[in-house]
Amino acid sequence: MSYATIPALRPVWRPVLAAAVLGATATALLTGADPSAADPELLVLLRFMAVVKAAMALGAAALVAWRLGWPVRPATALGYVTATSSMAAGAGLIWQLGHVGAGAVLVHGGLVALIGLAWLDRAGWDQAARTISASIRSRRKTWPGVAIRVPPRGTSRQQPRSPSIGSDISSSPAGPSL
Repeated sequence: MSYATIPALRPVWRPVLAAAVLGATATALLTGADPSAADPELLVLLRFMAVVKAAMALGAAALVAWRLGWPVRPATALGYVTATSSMAAGAGLIWQLGHVGAGAVLVHGGLVALIGLAWLDRAGWDQAARTISASIRSRRKTWPGVAIRVPPRGTSRQQPRSPSIGSDISSSPAGPSL
């Protein structure tokens, strides 16, 4: 099955991704232990780790949201949504100190799943990147006030040099010097 024959379900997947990530994060933040019982230094360390993992989940969600704007198989899209929401839920669990080990497994498992899905879906990523690149190139030629002249291949981009002072070529007529 080629990407041209995939039905146009693209507008559905981005809101599904947003709802799944927000729901998983909210659920993870509502479950948790009392953070005041933990050692203050450990609390600072674990909260910092949770912020870093949340930033990773946010970056992954942005990349997946971009990818879901292009044709994608429904099973692959569902895998992207599940992996990204598990990363967000893991960061929330680490923040609440409820289940730090389970949170770490969710974050890293989701990251490995995203990498695996992207590897299996590399034709889709390539197609999306090529389309964006072609779009940028075509828009660049039409920017107002920008004249793009690219010399043909194999020619030099340097302009011919004019004679400078002290060179052998003189612009004065030949005659006796005084």
